[in-house]
Amino acid sequence: MEPMERRTPSRVAAGAAGVVAGGAGLGLAELLAGLIPGAPSPILAIGALLISLQPPGAKQFVVDLFDTADKAALSVAVLLGALVLAALLGLLERSRPGWGRAGFVALGALALFATVRDPLFDPLLGVVTGALATGLSVRLLPR
Repeated sequence: MEPMERRTPSRVAAGAAGVVAGGAGLGLAELLAGLIPGAPSPILAIGALLISLQPPGAKQFVVDLFDTADKAALSVAVLLGALVLAALLGLLERSRPGWGRAGFVALGALALFATVRDPLFDPLLGVVTGALATGLSVRLLPR
């Protein structure tokens, strides 16, 4: 039996694979955050990190722009940003095998940093949730 020929996926397929892999990992982390008290929500943790890093006046601008929906708008922006990054990592994996996976690990590390600095989340649960979510994303990204 001859070995199967490895074909490079199209750009669209690679980007979609990145979105699926990233979305599944993020979805798992959010599911665990909803089911386990103290487990971190990466979306909320990254949102809190972004709020703490913003320049003076930016928070008031966002509140003025979105009124009472400012937290929801931030959560949607974090989610969309994560999915765009996941698509880019899928494209990166297509051209440089292993780099997309390394990118997911780096994003997982960023989310872990954001969760351990937030006193609302249990650091141990942050490590476990982050490892499971990152592992799922890395595993789902096609080689």
